[in-house]
Amino acid sequence: ETEQPSSQSTQDDIKIAPSSRDTTVTNTAEAASPSLQVKIRNANKAKKQTSRKPIIVPHITAAPAKQQLSRNQILQNEIRNEQTALVRTKAQLNVAKKKGDKAKTSRLEQEVRDREASIRAIQAEMKR
Repeated sequence: ETEQPSSQSTQDDIKIAPSSRDTTVTNTAEAASPSLQVKIRNANKAKKQTSRKPIIVPHITAAPAKQQLSRNQILQNEIRNEQTALVRTKAQLNVAKKKGDKAKTSRLEQEVRDREASIRAIQAEMKR
């Protein structure tokens, strides 16, 4: 004979209930990883059958959410990145010119033009 569950709550193997904290705020680290209470079906029977100590699971919180950047801030970061890369490329170009490496000089000149064009395109995007 199999034992029939007496109510809906005992039919599930695991019942998860949110913590009693207010969960109306959704843009916090607490809302991203709420505390949960987990109840296992027949937990009382399991305790009687085993003599082991219960396992304590620590509460793990998520890292604070990063601040969202505006579109303008993202574009400014991109310009800064391109300008940094442009300075580095121009330095490499000067070294290649001094060494007389025509193939590398040609490639780096094209890269300088590409980076300058990229900066202009991002600046145009910022004005939109």
